Amino acid sequence: MAITRNRGPWTYRLMVWCFTIAFGFLCFWLIGFVLDDVGDWPGPDMPEIERRLLDPHLAEEAAQIDQQISNMRRASERDKARQQVLQNSTQEAQRTMGQLLDFQRLAIEKGVNPTADEQKALADSQQIFLDNQRQFQELNQQIARAEAERNELETTQRDVEQRLTEARKPVQEEFDRLWEQHRWRIAAAKLGVVLPLLGVAGFLFFRGRSGPYGAAVVAHVALVLNDYFPARYFKYIVILAALIVVVRVLVYLLRSTAHPKGEWLIGQYREAYERFLCPVCEFPIRRGPLKYLFWTRRTVKKLAQVNMPVAADQPYTCPLCATRLFSECPSCHGQRHTLLPACEHCGATRPIEEIAGATHAAG
Repeated sequence: MAITRNRGPWTYRLMVWCFTIAFGFLCFWLIGFVLDDVGDWPGPDMPEIERRLLDPHLAEEAAQIDQQISNMRRASERDKARQQVLQNSTQEAQRTMGQLLDFQRLAIEKGVNPTADEQKALADSQQIFLDNQRQFQELNQQIARAEAERNELETTQRDVEQRLTEARKPVQEEFDRLWEQHRWRIAAAKLGVVLPLLGVAGFLFFRGRSGPYGAAVVAHVALVLNDYFPARYFKYIVILAALIVVVRVLVYLLRSTAHPKGEWLIGQYREAYERFLCPVCEFPIRRGPLKYLFWTRRTVKKLAQVNMPVAADQPYTCPLCATRLFSECPSCHGQRHTLLPACEHCGATRPIEEIAGATHAAG
């Protein structure tokens, strides 16, 4: 029967810790990938719901009005761009005409008559100026008519949009209802993934083996509950879950305290013997040179400063709880610790179950 275990080199222990943490992160990521895939399930389609519930004529009328307004806006922008071009051309013709008039006036002052080409150029500039002015005014009138028509269409559009908004309320309500159902289905699917894993983590936890896997599962369960359950329900779920966990751990600890496992019991006995206290009732073990001394769990280290003579080992029973603490070894007949597994003289072992049974019987 071996109580202590070979812990191995410190490098191996460090690698065990590192790989344990890596295992926890990998579990967290793997569960997260599965939950993300579940969350990608398609939800309700708003356009399909509109096609099913919305009046198609009303939607078509709104679309036509939007198209007409867009066309008018583009036409107005084109006309304004043409106006800008005409304005630039008119200004250029006006400058040319002014320059030609200046040349002719200077020529007349000098007694020189303008040539036919100069007169033709002046007449062409005047004609271009007049044509541009006429086209500019026509574009102004066209833009004004388009603005008036667009204002009427925008008034009609507001009326149609108001009717369309009223008609879309049932559509939005249906979409919200289907979306809520979709969210609950996603939540149920994700809980269907994580709850069995949580059960496995709980089983491993109470066997002392859950570790990072359990932490990863609990983290994802908390995230799912936080994402899909309303805050007013989530707080109750968290509190109830915490109560269940606390009660379960408390029951486990009480049972372990009343009926501790063998290794835990041996560890408790070893610590008590090291402090010269009875493992059952913590009464000081006044044996041999310690017979006339006094100490507590906190002051036991001061005993090392006392020069005590060496005395022969003798059997010893706790005077408070009557537990046999030192007795004769059946193998070597030397005095051994009754509540520890091995004899310090010959190494003969005693089953942990026998030690625990003898302690319970003494208690």
